[in-house]
Amino acid sequence: MLHRWRTRRRLTRAREACRRDVLGRWLDSVTDLTIGTLPETPILAVDLELTGLDPQQAEIVSIGWTAIEGGRILLGSNRHLLVRSTRGVGHSATIHELRDQDVAEGLAEEEALQALFQDAAGHLLLFHHAGLDVPCLQRACEAWAGCRPPLPTLDTLRWELERLSRRGQTPGDGALRLGALRTRYHLPEHTLHDALGDAVATAELFLAMAAHAQPDGRLRLAPLVRWL
Repeated sequence: MLHRWRTRRRLTRAREACRRDVLGRWLDSVTDLTIGTLPETPILAVDLELTGLDPQQAEIVSIGWTAIEGGRILLGSNRHLLVRSTRGVGHSATIHELRDQDVAEGLAEEEALQALFQDAAGHLLLFHHAGLDVPCLQRACEAWAGCRPPLPTLDTLRWELERLSRRGQTPGDGALRLGALRTRYHLPEHTLHDALGDAVATAELFLAMAAHAQPDGRLRLAPLVRWL
């Protein structure tokens, strides 16, 4: 109960500070969000490509997302947006094969954020490694809209880490990477390294993990959600 009260207070403060209508409507949509079973709860799988691995410094160079509704991925909801960066692509040139000239023709960051939060209304957000992506997204929102919104977050990396911890197991090097977890849950090898490809791969992984945890398809999501 205390946690719920603190979350509502954070949402209220963010709504009061928010100066962008799209983000304000998104905050309204999640303030009373009902988190039920997997088939009942809309989810948006999101991936960010960043200029570095420091969440307090990295800039966003692309965003990809796909929706899960009724327990199924809606491929028609796929979006992939390149975002202009003031620092170039950084490490994304190696990992994601992005070039400075690619993102130079991308959207302004505020346009990409507006598109993301428009599609995210009423959805939980799903990441692989939310500890990296969420602080970058919140920092971008502060610059764009004047507030750091609390985000109702599912995280495949954290979920697997918690599952292993309950069994007294420690993951080896690289064992929690997206590709490694997909292999563990018998999914095809994932070779795409753009934001949309990783978002879809994360959505597929989440559904596979959910089926493993609750074979009847009625997994309750509330215990897995963290408001970051």
